[in-house]
Amino acid sequence: LIVVYAVPKLTVKSDPTPKSVPGLATIRSVFQLNTDFNQTLAYKQIDSAVQIDNPKIKAIANYIATESCKTGGRICYAKALYNFVRDNIEYLNDPLRVEFIQVPELTLATGGGDCDDGAVLLASLLGSIGIRTEFVYKPNHVLLRAWLPEALKRYKKQDNWVYLDWTCNECEFGVVPPS
Repeated sequence: LIVVYAVPKLTVKSDPTPKSVPGLATIRSVFQLNTDFNQTLAYKQIDSAVQIDNPKIKAIANYIATESCKTGGRICYAKALYNFVRDNIEYLNDPLRVEFIQVPELTLATGGGDCDDGAVLLASLLGSIGIRTEFVYKPNHVLLRAWLPEALKRYKKQDNWVYLDWTCNECEFGVVPPS
């Protein structure tokens, strides 16, 4: 009887929900963000803008995840980080005919950026807690996908990838609006 009760519990995937995700004002009050950046990156340098080894980005990711999820593991943490970026970063276009890529700390400091800036921030936050990500390119848009094999099937679009588009204010975790 012990085996019968233990095995289902170990094989059932859970769907944890973050309790309350800290806002950008809280992050700004807890972490001193650097706004003294004298460069932005060209679009082809998007991968180099991701900062999974930045101690401040790691600390911010840890703070958001632990404040939001007392239990729940990687899925809850990924949801909390996605919700943080979606709910706190304002979508702002780049100048006409110019494509800038902001480093994550600048996006946090200014509270705004375009699709690639938010995707870089989300990739940095997720990557700093060990979640693998890749950029997904669409015409005039970039979003992110995260490798989360433990996620429920309803969140996965392809294999174990969960697609995340922070620019869709009404989209829940794993929901991407039609192109």
